Amino acid sequence: MASQTPGAQPILSVKMDSAIVLSGLLATLKLGKGQNVFFLVREEGITFVVEDFRNVQASMLVPRALFQDFSYRLNEVIEFKVVLSALVECLNLFGPTDTRTMLELSLPASREKLVLTLTNGSVLTLVELRILDSDGTADLQFNALPILNKVIMRSDTLKEVLSELDWSNDAMVLLLSPDDPFFRISTVGPSASFQIDFPKDADVFEHFSCTQTQQT
Repeated sequence: MASQTPGAQPILSVKMDSAIVLSGLLATLKLGKGQNVFFLVREEGITFVVEDFRNVQASMLVPRALFQDFSYRLNEVIEFKVVLSALVECLNLFGPTDTRTMLELSLPASREKLVLTLTNGSVLTLVELRILDSDGTADLQFNALPILNKVIMRSDTLKEVLSELDWSNDAMVLLLSPDDPFFRISTVGPSASFQIDFPKDADVFEHFSCTQTQQT
């Protein structure tokens, strides 16, 4: 087993004034239970990636400007993964609403563990998360495909719409069209169906562009 040389500098060390900020950001990536989160560290920041059976992928870039300190000692991408639920639980060690806990994340050169240092007043807590074996993230190649339709929608509105759907039906259908109905979410079952339509100029959209009717 590789060992860290005493006094050696970690290859990654970042600091945040509040651990709850990172906890809240990671919560938006959760796709289900028992998932891992990939760290992809570059000069511009850290990209967090969560996958569900390698066919659904959620990712988020946290720019280095969001960290109070960002020390990155390699000229290559650092990639590793840990258990998502364990990481979030550690970040919420002093409570999910605590804003006073400062966070430091560091990765030693051995790359065997991710070290979390949580400082809350005079209390300092050190947590080590085991780095998992990784075969990399799935290459879904979204960028290689032409973008026919693009919608940016308020997440709170989408969450409310999804909660109102009849989930006793067999499937959910998403329709995008350059013509009316422009944006439709519906559930379809053997005995009933339920649908919600939005005009393209609705306030819930930050962006709406559609060149071709698509239904999934």
